[in-house]
Amino acid sequence: MDKIDAAAAATEQVQQIVGNALGILGDGFNGRIVNGLGIYHEPYWRRRDLTAAIDELKKAVTVMDNTVWPERADYDAR
Repeated sequence: MDKIDAAAAATEQVQQIVGNALGILGDGFNGRIVNGLGIYHEPYWRRRDLTAAIDELKKAVTVMDNTVWPERADYDAR
């Protein structure tokens, strides 16, 4: 796999992982999560969702760091 194909695959992988993180946050912070006093109802669930989203984002950063991204010459060679 050349550098451009590898970077395209990494991009797709990162997009999927970030989508997972956004889904976790969207589900966890949607609806009635704050009580009448302005305090999270069941804050341990919010923390769990935040931690899960962070774990996903760390995976995305790892993929980004482990990818050899194309440079202008790589695109020009195509």
